[in-house]
Amino acid sequence: MPHPKLHILLLASRFGMPYRVLRCARAGGAKIFVLGSAAANGLHRSRFCTQFQLAATPIDGARSEALAAEINQITQRFGIDVVLAGDAPATRSLIASADLLLARSFPMPGLADFDLLNNKWTFTQLCQSLGVQCPKTWLFAKASELVKFLAADEERGTFIAKPLSMDSSKGVVTLRSSTVAGQAAKLTYRPIVLQEFIEGQDIGASVFCRNGQVEQFIAHHYARGTYAPFTDPRIKSDLQAVLGSLKTTGIFNFDMRRTTDGRVFYLECNPRVFWKISMSMMAGVNFITAGLEMLGLAAMRPAPERLKTVLFPKALLLQTATAPWQLRAASAQMLEFLCADPVPYYREILGLERDPAD
Repeated sequence: MPHPKLHILLLASRFGMPYRVLRCARAGGAKIFVLGSAAANGLHRSRFCTQFQLAATPIDGARSEALAAEINQITQRFGIDVVLAGDAPATRSLIASADLLLARSFPMPGLADFDLLNNKWTFTQLCQSLGVQCPKTWLFAKASELVKFLAADEERGTFIAKPLSMDSSKGVVTLRSSTVAGQAAKLTYRPIVLQEFIEGQDIGASVFCRNGQVEQFIAHHYARGTYAPFTDPRIKSDLQAVLGSLKTTGIFNFDMRRTTDGRVFYLECNPRVFWKISMSMMAGVNFITAGLEMLGLAAMRPAPERLKTVLFPKALLLQTATAPWQLRAASAQMLEFLCADPVPYYREILGLERDPAD
């Protein structure tokens, strides 16, 4: 685990995902400092945030000498050992500006790999070139082209429209060829990625990869407040093929659909930290520690042979009411996680912490 004297600077453009990253980084006792935009201001309410500084420069994914200067000022003032990005814009900004920094950056992909994987169209093209299964996918410059395409669909199918690189399901619209004209107004972005709808179960997988070699891996299903890891060597093999082809490094999260006959279709990749990263930690894999271990700043514990299923409040309340004798130790761990820092959690539940739209 991280050394107690380790000082980490968390770069954040919003609250939700960076807060979960902060908790993973803090798990080993490191001191966490935050440089964040106004939307990330709620992080200062965490008892695990040692210092919050409002960024004077936009954290928007661009290379910025001014942002690098702010990071360097904090690095010199507080003795920062490593800079860690807490969301997608922060990750791209940190990658693009890393050569300007005094402190080391948390392991991340290069800018070309980040942009390739973060783009749903180019990610799909890469998967298809490697024989990794994806839904049928099309790219349209504007909504009128998509409407014309679906209007001619003789099978009257169901499709998913999405932007190239927004995260957290922003901009995702379900379309039916029979009613697409009435739904086109929802497509306010361009270009537009269109994928066939795959009937099945939403699943995900996350990895830490070093120079194209997957070192930490977890596959999971999350529904009704229950985070349930599962084993599927085929998924790990597919992700090894994708990331190994790029010889890339960092944390990567993948969204997939699994059909009733067991086939897995890969939908998109997030080449960065991810929303469920604290759930993965409670299940048994701390991806932040994996990156710190690569830098020689932590000792990575091997992933346990059996990962834990974690019940979150909704599922926990249901099980407490119906079968309290079946409560798992992982549920106790979740309660400890929430009770250790309750203010940010309850503010988020009450809607007092809202992330901006991309």
